[in-house]
Amino acid sequence: MSYDLIKKSNPEAQVSFNKTTADSVFTEANLVQFVQAYFSRLHAYIPIIHQPTFQIGTAPLPLLISIFLFGSLCYAPQDAAISARDFFDLAEAYIFSHPTFRRILQQCSTERASIDEIQILQAALIIEIVQNGSSNVHTRRRLRLERYPCLVAAMRISGLFQENRRFPLHYLAGTDWHMFIFDELRLRLATWTFFTDSIFATCFNKCPEITVSEMTGDLPCEEHLFEAETVSDVAINGHGLQVKFARAIHGTNHS
Repeated sequence: MSYDLIKKSNPEAQVSFNKTTADSVFTEANLVQFVQAYFSRLHAYIPIIHQPTFQIGTAPLPLLISIFLFGSLCYAPQDAAISARDFFDLAEAYIFSHPTFRRILQQCSTERASIDEIQILQAALIIEIVQNGSSNVHTRRRLRLERYPCLVAAMRISGLFQENRRFPLHYLAGTDWHMFIFDELRLRLATWTFFTDSIFATCFNKCPEITVSEMTGDLPCEEHLFEAETVSDVAINGHGLQVKFARAIHGTNHS
């Protein structure tokens, strides 16, 4: 993560990098504690990660650090949690300047996002939510006027707002387990980005970046299905999902 990058893009940002502070924040104990806090206290409000298959040891750094920093908010006023805030701007710059994120924005046509692209978009949305709670007006303005439009553009290029499930859940077979997870990650990422856009519009008087008309994809599945740990759990509990989805669409069309 580059301190120089932040100062160049936002001279008014109050950021610094202190190695001693970093050594006290980024410890194994804090990593486990903050990640657990994210999933136990915050995940329910932004369920865009499949917890049963998430592993600290294999998660990409951008996604891991965004989860780590979000989870740290649950442990204030502990020293490590307070000190972690010194790295919010650094994490933001790191994620939005990451080669994978930049590669998405440079694509000439809509392409189905790969898993590494989905993960960098997850990281961007999470750090966006973290930073939107900042008390620094310059940070909040940067997030809404610069970062968030870039995130929506990347989502749009990836075709996530038109994402549809590739097969009905009641036809799920063992070989389709990872496909189910991947589809749901895409649907949830699009849905909660739209929710975030709606919050910015209604609470902060920001012009929406996403139109309702382009949200033509499927709705996410129910939470107990998404949190299932095995394919058999989804297959057993997935019956009736299409009926509930149809009712939701009917209600939307007649509201």
